[in-house]
Amino acid sequence: MLSAAPDDTAVTGTDAEPPAAPTVAEPPLAQQDVAGLEVSESELAAVAEPPPLTAAPLQRAEAELLAARLRVVAEPTRLMLLSMIHAAPGGEASAGDLAAPIGLTGPTVSYHLRALTEAGLVTRDRRGTWIFYSLVPGALQRIKDLLG
Repeated sequence: MLSAAPDDTAVTGTDAEPPAAPTVAEPPLAQQDVAGLEVSESELAAVAEPPPLTAAPLQRAEAELLAARLRVVAEPTRLMLLSMIHAAPGGEASAGDLAAPIGLTGPTVSYHLRALTEAGLVTRDRRGTWIFYSLVPGALQRIKDLLG
């Protein structure tokens, strides 16, 4: 990455390049999603209800959050899990309930459920030794609304 010199010219070793924009210090990162995209808590709060893509250009934080969620749901097993949780009685299911129909082992299903949880698409509720997963109200609708 180029760093800005005191006179706002790029430190590149040549005089032919135009001046680079000054670098901006980024806020400390508090949360990392499964795709490696880091998003701070304040950025997550700031984009809780982003506008549709067609309404106005996205801000950087909005685009990063949408991209992170799209990467998570762009995996067929995770789409199947979201569908199964939505269709389950009461809108919730345990990892054990989801493993057999998909044909995957419990640890593999838990890995995918963790990715969905970290992306803010499902919540988990521990009841004794069982963990039940349910969709976050409106999370999928926000993705749909953003895409128009």
